[in-house]
Amino acid sequence: EVEAADDAGEAVEIEVDVPTGGAKVEIPVEDVTPGTVVVIVNKDGTEEIVKTCTMTENGVVVTLEKDATIKVIDNSKDFGDVADSFWAGDSIDFVTAREIFGGTSATTFTPDGSMTRQAMWMVLARMSGEDPTNMAAARTLAMVMGISDGSDPSAAVTRQQFVTMLWRWHGAPESDHSVDHHTDAHTISNYADESVAWAVEHGIKGGYDDGTLKPHGTATRAHVATFIQRFYENVLQ
Repeated sequence: EVEAADDAGEAVEIEVDVPTGGAKVEIPVEDVTPGTVVVIVNKDGTEEIVKTCTMTENGVVVTLEKDATIKVIDNSKDFGDVADSFWAGDSIDFVTAREIFGGTSATTFTPDGSMTRQAMWMVLARMSGEDPTNMAAARTLAMVMGISDGSDPSAAVTRQQFVTMLWRWHGAPESDHSVDHHTDAHTISNYADESVAWAVEHGIKGGYDDGTLKPHGTATRAHVATFIQRFYENVLQ
């Protein structure tokens, strides 16, 4: 068991021998939190956070393709507008600790704010291991990858638009899961039928207590953080 260091410079380096073909490795961590992340130490001394690492009951899980030197750190952020009791607090810790997306300032996350389409393009670029210099570069990458047509960059992302972009980013996997029991399933746009079904099938997006999916509702920043955490935990791992 290791303790997650608050500073990467103080973290213990762990040598991991990985068999041919790669392996999923669980590292026992004392007092693990959603903000606990694995950092790869490259041979040239540079370090990078493994965005796909996820939390377990006893530590963190990371998939490694080859032998690696790693560290475990607590990269949690502190936002004044996200209370400890906030429903999406753990998910916000998850995405910001992995630097998938950040706050709206050094001290605020604006959880109930809308997520714009261009901000979503930037998030998906970072999930791909890219680091676009600006929103225009993120837009170009999203178009090249077939994630989005690049239109309406400042428009708020709807729930069905978000899951469709995420679904395309993941390779547009097939899904025959039925969402017909939701009372507003008939309102899902044709382009989003399969992506919404896929998201519901894998627990990325759920329904509401009133039996609806609200596909045309705005996906807030808190919603997006939650959907992404579920995707990493339910699909990638």
